[in-house]
Amino acid sequence: IETPGGPGTKSLRVRRQDGKEPDTAVWNFPNGWSGELTARIQLPAGSQGAVISLNDRFFDPSNPLGEERAVFRFELKPGEGTSDDWQDLSLRWDLGKGTCECRLGDRLVATLPILTNTLNGISYLRLRSAAATPDPHGLVVRRVAVNLTDPVAPPVTSEAVRAWQDEYV
Repeated sequence: IETPGGPGTKSLRVRRQDGKEPDTAVWNFPNGWSGELTARIQLPAGSQGAVISLNDRFFDPSNPLGEERAVFRFELKPGEGTSDDWQDLSLRWDLGKGTCECRLGDRLVATLPILTNTLNGISYLRLRSAAATPDPHGLVVRRVAVNLTDPVAPPVTSEAVRAWQDEYV
């Protein structure tokens, strides 16, 4: 879409159209054991929110396992200070500590625990409309960037790899 308040530029809108499943966008980036993903976002007035997930593998956008098997998941809800204002979203993860700090601007809004173990690290951002009914407002994303502080996952045993693979059979 044309960026709200930014004529001549484009942004991504993730919403839910009438009679359709919620929109989902997936972005791949280099694998990281720790790092920070930043995004310039807007949750317009009237939006029903969005689910933001960090994953270690690709899930088809229509597959709900993308949220269910996320390593970290954050629900951006209406009224969290976003309403028509552009905000900087920061997701800073450290798999060694097992946490992901989620910030809107300078404000810490959540410290997320690991939901699904990974042997590889984080390499996918997944954005999905949280709307249960049509939501023309959705989430608007102007830009996304990632900075990896540790791109190397620690070594694991072949037994750990087999046990991890068995979870997905």
